[in-house]
Amino acid sequence: MAWPDPAPIDLVVELRDLARVPLDVMRDTKVEVEHTFLAVGVRIIWADPGRAPRDEPAPLRLFLVGSAPRTVRSDEAPLVAMLGVAPESGEWAQVFYGRVAAAVARRQVPIGVVLAHVMAHELGHLLLPPNSHSAVGVMRRSVDLTHPTSRRFTDEQAGLIRAALASGRRYAWSCSS
Repeated sequence: MAWPDPAPIDLVVELRDLARVPLDVMRDTKVEVEHTFLAVGVRIIWADPGRAPRDEPAPLRLFLVGSAPRTVRSDEAPLVAMLGVAPESGEWAQVFYGRVAAAVARRQVPIGVVLAHVMAHELGHLLLPPNSHSAVGVMRRSVDLTHPTSRRFTDEQAGLIRAALASGRRYAWSCSS
C-alpha cells in the first residue's frame, strides 16, 4: 500500500559503487530501493559522490564494497550473515556486495532484489532509532523475500522515517545486519 500523503519527502543518497556492480544490476537495484521508500512517502534522489544538490540536506552515504573487512565475521547461513553495516556516525552505511552475491548464488532470486533489500535495510538503520529490527519487512534481521511484506517498512517505521527526514535527524548508533 502506498503512503497516503501525495507529497513525498526527499532523501538524497550519495551512492559510491566501489564494488563495480554491473550497470544493469545497479539500475534494477536503484528502482527497487526507490519503490521501497516511495511506498512510505520518501523519494530517493541519487547523487554522484560529491555532487549532492546544494538545496537539499546533507546526503546519506551508501558504500557498496566488494567484501567485508576481516574484522567482520560471518559464521551464519548466507541470508542471515551480515550483508551490510551502519556504523556509529549515522551518516553512512556499507553493503558487502560479495556477500550478497554469495547469498543469492544458489537461489532463484535476482541479485538486484536482494541488493536493494540490503541497501534499503542499511538506509533504514540511518533513519530509525536503535533496536529497529522487526519480525517482518525490510528491517527484519535476516533477509526473507518469501513473505509478501518483506520489501516494505512497517507502518510504524514509515512514520519514524518520515519524522526523521522532516526534522533532519540522523541516528548515531552502530548496527551490523
